[in-house]
Parts: sequence; C-alpha cells; structure tokens
Amino acid sequence: MLSQLKKLKPDISELQLSEVKVDTTIIGYLATIFTENGYPYAGGCSEKRDTAIRIAAAECIERAIVHKIREESDGECLLLNEFPTTCGFAAGFDSAKTKARAICEAYERWAWSKWMDENYSIPIVEVANCITDPLSSYFQKTFDQVIFLEKEIQPELNWLHNQESIKLGIVLGIKGNGVFPGSRVVSVTEDPWGHALLEAWRHAIIFENISKYSGEAKDIFDKRIMHFGNYKELAFSAIERSKKSKWPKPKLRLLQEVQTPMEKTYLWRALCHDFVGWHEGPIDRFVY
Repeated sequence: MLSQLKKLKPDISELQLSEVKVDTTIIGYLATIFTENGYPYAGGCSEKRDTAIRIAAAECIERAIVHKIREESDGECLLLNEFPTTCGFAAGFDSAKTKARAICEAYERWAWSKWMDENYSIPIVEVANCITDPLSSYFQKTFDQVIFLEKEIQPELNWLHNQESIKLGIVLGIKGNGVFPGSRVVSVTEDPWGHALLEAWRHAIIFENISKYSGEAKDIFDKRIMHFGNYKELAFSAIERSKKSKWPKPKLRLLQEVQTPMEKTYLWRALCHDFVGWHEGPIDRFVY
C-alpha cells in the first residue's frame, strides 16, 4: 500500500499503527501516515485494525490527488478556484459509498455555514446515554462535558440512500476553557455520533500538541482550534445568536467524479450552492 501511495506523494515515509486501550483492553486502532519530515499527513481510526488503515489510506489518496490537481491547474472544473481545500471531497474503495460521503460532506459544510453565518438554529438533544460502543465512549470521556446537537434537513433531491431527509449531528466537547467541535451528516437511519466524537477528540489533540510543542498555529483551521480552545464562551455566544427555525433546502452545485491513478480507488467532490467556504473568514468564525 505504501508503495502505491508513494507514487501519488513521493515523500510519504511510513504508516504507524497505535492501539487505543482502556486499561489493558484494546478498543480500537489509530493509523497515521507520515511524510519524511515527520508530518502526520493522513489518519484513520476504527475498532478494526484494517479499517483504520483503509481510512488513513483513503484520506492520503484524497489529499495527494487534490494537491496534484491544484499544482497542475486552476482546478476550476472542480471549483477549487473558489474552494481551495479538500472540503466536499471523499476518496474510497467503493464508488457509490464514496459518492454518498462526498454528498454528505457537501451538506455538512452548507449546514455549518447556515448555522454560524446566517444564524439558523440547531437544537440540543439528549443522546449521551446512547453512546455505548467502547471507542465512542472513550472519546466522550476525554472531555469534561459533551453537548449534542442535531438537525434534520430536507435536501432538494433524494441523493442519499433514497432518504427524504438527512440529519446533521454535532458534538461540542468542552475541556477546561475550550470547546472542540465535531460533526457528521448521515441519512436519518444512521448514527452520526461516533465520527463526530472522533473529530472533536482530534481537535482537542491538535490543541494540546500545538500548545505543548510548537506554540504556533500555521493555517486558519489550526488558528481557530487554538482560539476556541482558549475561549469557549465566544463559541457559545455565536451559538446563542442562531435562532432562525425555518431552514432552506440545500441544493447541490457540483457532483463530480475525479479519475484516480489507482485501480479500484474512487474520488468524488460535491458542493452546495449558497454557503461560505470553511477557509474564509477570521479566526473567530466558529467553523472548522
């Protein structure tokens, strides 16, 4: 696998696999792909070892191909000229599932912008007692408190598993003076909380690592993590302003497959109309 990934990104160095344990019991695995300079380029987490590796590989493929496209063209056909990040991209090893994840990410980016930039409300829900799998429970317990929010959304078309509506699940992990969000869009029959808790935990780890080792956030996303990792009250002030109840329907602007150089590997990008990209705005925009 590493030899294939090196063809996409020559400075890939190694894959490290670490166990997530509670006492002496292994409850999951973290797979991280590093570059030669020690940068953690991609990662994956799962209760199953092989799944964690596949997730890390897919993330590596996604980032490497998008980076290559941006190097070789303006990326206008994929709207990279307007949204120059990996937002809306999904890579994987099953075309239909990868396409569905890209669509979900498009709706997720759109919904966050509606929530934070246009003040549409997302209700708090009580689901803490429903978090029963060991890995999600582990992530939840790393925080002082976790707040769960959920919003059902009706898209323009039934793009996802023929469901008439989808749902956005957001977790806010509170730790000390900071708040660390995570989220996921899924069909109404699926559970968003495991992935959302993983994202929140990752953001908290980034905050701790920057605080402890480097002391400097290099991009807008890390700067926001550091900002809200120190000033949780500013995030909750923004949430308090979001009171509009009648949401619009998201409309897909882009849904396109990208050819990959690897056999049985797929890449899609989906983006909605009418939202502000995650890369835009100042550090006190609670979107990352």
